[in-house]
Amino acid sequence: MKYLWIFVFAMAHCYGATILNQINQGDHPHLSVGGANWVNVTNLIDNSSQDFQKIADFSSLTPSSGDALWIDQERNGTFTSTEIDNVRDFISSGHRAIIMGENAVGFAGWNPVVMSIVGGESGSGCISQFHASLVSHELLAGVSGINTGCAGSINPAVGDVEVLFAGNIGAVYQVGEGEALVLMDSNIFDDARLNTTFANNVLDWLGQPLTNSGTIPEPGTYFLGLSTFLFLGCIRKRIELS
Repeated sequence: MKYLWIFVFAMAHCYGATILNQINQGDHPHLSVGGANWVNVTNLIDNSSQDFQKIADFSSLTPSSGDALWIDQERNGTFTSTEIDNVRDFISSGHRAIIMGENAVGFAGWNPVVMSIVGGESGSGCISQFHASLVSHELLAGVSGINTGCAGSINPAVGDVEVLFAGNIGAVYQVGEGEALVLMDSNIFDDARLNTTFANNVLDWLGQPLTNSGTIPEPGTYFLGLSTFLFLGCIRKRIELS
């Protein structure tokens, strides 16, 4: 019941989630985590409570490999069928991911990889403008919209999808028991346009464990007491370190 989720919540906030990010194999690594044009968002990631880990690829990914995924665009790069299946299985098992898509001009080979993972379909276009937020969502707290460089789009009629922004440039897909945030422009996080509040929301969202609607056996007050103890211990540790 609820006590188990209180325990999980306390542990996640104390130690942070393990977020896996692939080493970019494309020819646009400057628009990815650690890239030359993503200095500010990389600093946000480094200073967050999340445990952000670089891995070579997703060929050995399993649902127990980590807590969430950050998948950068790979212009003129691709994933193997094994990687696509592994990423889809990881998300479907109840995890979250952010996946960077792009415009249809220079990323015609990458967008099909993104959409094959989430069960969607990409659109056309290269849109540089402000895109207003469309719905109430935890990812959009304090976010009236985002600026893009040359954004692509998704087809909102395909897939189990909730569109977040005007122009269909960002959406959350339900993938099995998990969720994937798809953004169709890596310039959203570049140093010229960094949408800081949205970036922080994304990191918080990735770090939160997904609850499920299934019945969880009643663990009693043991978990409640233990989670409270651990959470207070975490706070004390942070105060001592500061």
